[in-house]
Amino acid sequence: MPLLLWYGLPQRRMAINIMLATVFGALGLTDFLDGYLARRFSQETELGKMLDPIADKALVFATLISLMATGRVTALVGALIIGRELFVAGLRVCARTYHAKDIPVAGAGKVKTVFQFMYLGIVMLNNHDNLSAGAFMIEHFLLTGTVFFTLYSAVLYYQAYSAIPSIS
Repeated sequence: MPLLLWYGLPQRRMAINIMLATVFGALGLTDFLDGYLARRFSQETELGKMLDPIADKALVFATLISLMATGRVTALVGALIIGRELFVAGLRVCARTYHAKDIPVAGAGKVKTVFQFMYLGIVMLNNHDNLSAGAFMIEHFLLTGTVFFTLYSAVLYYQAYSAIPSIS
């Protein structure tokens, strides 16, 4: 995905933008379906529970970094999203290591993921040279939702971690 974005987006051709957004959407959809089917058919494994969030983060990080490199996403937005992911991952590791507890996935975290994938997909799709008012509004609505749920879910994870009793 990063190579496709790096070489495709600077060409600013709608056919390429559509292809990139479609590939990214397909990757996001297969990630969703994998988790859904594993839960639906009781095929969840500890390895899957560990690898799924890593795969999500790898896709989002690689896409964000590529979009920042091509000037489509600001460094502030990229740093916020990546920083939140690292913060929450750190909290979850600390909870498991120091408290022998798991912090369950927050509903707001799932909403955050949906907003992130939609935002990144629309950024790829939009031709930023002559962005229409409608496309601009959609992109900024998704950006606002992404930022809100990124911050809100980080606070919820911190609160969940803070509520874990200390092991003496």
